[in-house]
Amino acid sequence: MLEIPEAMTIARQPNETVKGKKIAQVITAESAGMMGFSFFWGDQNEYDGFFKGRVWGEACANAGVIEITTTSSPNPSARLKT
Repeated sequence: MLEIPEAMTIARQPNETVKGKKIAQVITAESAGMMGFSFFWGDQNEYDGFFKGRVWGEACANAGVIEITTTSSPNPSARLKT
């Protein structure tokens, strides 16, 4: 888990760079990143279909986790299986 100040700093970055832009493609587990971990909810292979076409919303730090909102799915039947 990230430290709270670090999470706050990282959450500002997508707000300055991708907020308001449409998601064209989602590639998961390409790299675990410098922290060495990634967390997924549901099947990570379904993320592309679930998020494609949505628009990046606000990113915020919630304790040591970064949460990013998106617009509603252009595909109303898109659901992540848990």
